[in-house]
Amino acid sequence: MSSVLIPADDSRVQAYDFRNQEIIERGRIRRLLPVIEASAQRIAGALSANLRQPVHITVDGSDQKSWDDFRSEMEDPTFIAAAPMVGLDGRVALHFPVDLVLALIDVELGGRGREQPDRLVLTDLEFDLMGSMAEDMFQAFHSAVNAFIEVGVGAVQRLRSSIYVKMGRPGEMCLQVQMSISIADAEARRMYVYCPLTVLHPIIDAFERLQREDEVATAGRWVSAEKRLLSVPVEIHVAYPPIALTTTEVLGLRVGDVIPLHVDKDDRDAQLDIVAGGYSIGKGFLVAKGKRLACTVTSWREERA
Repeated sequence: MSSVLIPADDSRVQAYDFRNQEIIERGRIRRLLPVIEASAQRIAGALSANLRQPVHITVDGSDQKSWDDFRSEMEDPTFIAAAPMVGLDGRVALHFPVDLVLALIDVELGGRGREQPDRLVLTDLEFDLMGSMAEDMFQAFHSAVNAFIEVGVGAVQRLRSSIYVKMGRPGEMCLQVQMSISIADAEARRMYVYCPLTVLHPIIDAFERLQREDEVATAGRWVSAEKRLLSVPVEIHVAYPPIALTTTEVLGLRVGDVIPLHVDKDDRDAQLDIVAGGYSIGKGFLVAKGKRLACTVTSWREERA
């Protein structure tokens, strides 16, 4: 039996890391898409509530590499929020590039999120404001996943650099989900969700188990886990059209100040926006129902995803 010697500097020779785990099959990731989409919509709803502006999030794709490989591609400084998943063996991380953070903060303070300062370092105030939004997004992610597996969210760690973030075991593979965020009519910007396979495996197993249980329990009726996700409660917001204040006006607000709504006090038919998950789903006007205020729906979007 003959053998062929290949020089060590040959491009075909590559180091193999025996600590690496095999990646999850693409088919199983695709089956998890309803969970990812539900999480994205819940995160959009949390951001819409914080910013008082409609926020749309789309899932653009996914990739699987080690956390060290993903970390080496990130800009530094940046903004990362990571939290342990109570009940699972690992943490989930949300990565927000600085340009996205500045746009979110600008909108939260009354801007449009279009023009940003030419810098890459966040101030302490911006860092704290983004941290509060990230905590709300983790709760939104938890509410979507908790529809089929009991997990909790631990203390959220906020960091300016990926160097200090530990995800899973050394060399462990990690799923990256790329999402695009657009605020009102501003341009879309990217954010990323990272989940090590030690966290992802129990989630996929629980979701697939739920699908199998549904198939058996319905005796042939087509009931998917996606329909179970659709039963997750959705917050409905009814509000007057948003107004714009300058940063100076926002910072100058004090207890007792009056913010005009640009609505005539005698106009009882003033249109209200009915919003769910960052999307406008209808219009209505304010009415009295006993001792409480209510909203009468005047128009409704019939289209469904």
